[in-house]
Amino acid sequence: MKIKQLIYSLINQIKSLWLLRHYIYRFFAYKEPTFKYIILDIKTFEKNQFAHALYLQNAGLEVYITIRMFLGMDGYVRNYFIKSGLKPILINKNDNFILFTDLKRRLLRYKSQSIFLRYDFFNKAINDPFFAFPFHANHYLNQTNWDTEKKSDSRKIKILFVGNTSPQYSTSSIWALNLIPRNEAIEIIQKNFSDYVYCPDSRSALFEKINNGELSNKIVLVIREKFSLSKQDYASVLNTSDFFLALPGIYNPISHNLTESIHSGAIPICQYISLYDSKLNSLCFEYKSEKELIAVIKKALLEADQDLITKIQSDLENYLANQDKALGDILNKKFNYVFMNVGKASLPEIYDYSKPRSEFNKT
Repeated sequence: MKIKQLIYSLINQIKSLWLLRHYIYRFFAYKEPTFKYIILDIKTFEKNQFAHALYLQNAGLEVYITIRMFLGMDGYVRNYFIKSGLKPILINKNDNFILFTDLKRRLLRYKSQSIFLRYDFFNKAINDPFFAFPFHANHYLNQTNWDTEKKSDSRKIKILFVGNTSPQYSTSSIWALNLIPRNEAIEIIQKNFSDYVYCPDSRSALFEKINNGELSNKIVLVIREKFSLSKQDYASVLNTSDFFLALPGIYNPISHNLTESIHSGAIPICQYISLYDSKLNSLCFEYKSEKELIAVIKKALLEADQDLITKIQSDLENYLANQDKALGDILNKKFNYVFMNVGKASLPEIYDYSKPRSEFNKT
């Protein structure tokens, strides 16, 4: 097994070096920018880190990555890297940049220009800022328009879920945090709210019912195993929903769809708000058990009036504005440490994930 992993790693390195040839000329043609720019320097460059880089780029910043990150790209990132416009760079100490790094040696060398990245995200100190969890990378690459119908007074779906529901989402990482895996959460909702659930079989069937106004009091479950929405269709549907089921991911419970939900104004129904940001506690419908999941679905579906929905959506807009300010404070070097949520590395180490599920203390 180790031999196979070694061979796979070697092949990945060769592919990265092959891709690197496209950028060699940039090193020799490099001219020092006259403006401040961002350099990311992280040991590995996987899906979440890539999306964070695109998040910063989307904020209007000039973003580069170090050679260390370039060579650490996995296959997913490699397929999209050229399209992103991100570029590898050699660091010149006299350049005008901010370096986000997890390497203490780099931090000491460029201390006045560095912000040290911390990964104990779930145990973050109160005063330390963190990068907002990014959208799915393809939303940045495809330049998804999130303003479509966002300001509409009458949203056309009561509760929405879009995503995969396969058993792969039931993992030991999720059990250890006492979370209900997304496939089980969907089964609970289908069982207890069968009269209100609508599972479309196709894109055309979904949009026909949306346009006819038939889903304003429904739980719409767009199961990706049946069909996929484009990123723009997903954003458009999310922007017309009152609530969104932001269910856990696979290894890291925090999923990009929570961030996308907040941005669209669809109020999240979620079990891991405290892991994301405690400031959202009063802005989401949170649950901690199967019983509470049923209760919050009932509240969102049958009890929440328009005044409450409008107020929470307004508060979510204010939350986003404060997030933007926090990013500005980070870039103005008001902090020396920043938390970055990066998948498996963020999960607490106190759990023995090899234990069978029955041994975990489920809520």
